[in-house]
Amino acid sequence: MSYTESKAFQPIGAQLSIGPIVGTVTPTYTPIYEISDVTWGGADFDKVDVTNLNSTGKEKRKGLVDGGQFTIKGNTVNSDAGQTALAAAFADKQNPYLFTLQFPTAPGQTTTGDKYSFAGLVIKAAPFDNVNATKTLQFEYTIEITNGAPVLTAGS
Repeated sequence: MSYTESKAFQPIGAQLSIGPIVGTVTPTYTPIYEISDVTWGGADFDKVDVTNLNSTGKEKRKGLVDGGQFTIKGNTVNSDAGQTALAAAFADKQNPYLFTLQFPTAPGQTTTGDKYSFAGLVIKAAPFDNVNATKTLQFEYTIEITNGAPVLTAGS
């Protein structure tokens, strides 16, 4: 098959949703509306030093994966159930919550877009950034991913 054109697309219509506490048997997810920016710092592995007396140089192996963090920003809407759930997850001092990031169909997909699922702790909350007469109120939350990298369910 020859390359004919790019399959890149804009993720307009992507939906981040928050679920219940990790371990809930039948989770129900609440969409978080008015998001304008989702940044994932990426996952990476710890490096484990396995150098020994027989090594001819420094030897390393992959250790545990760190899923990284998601930072989300958007328009503050106090009546949005998803933003309320984020604030409640931040107030929870102990439990990680379930999240999904569902993308719209991309070129070559007809039924569903790719979906990432992960568990995370809401570790930073700013329900509004600053009060300015020429701007809307914007929120910013940081979600620390727990238990490995987000899991991709490929769209079709």
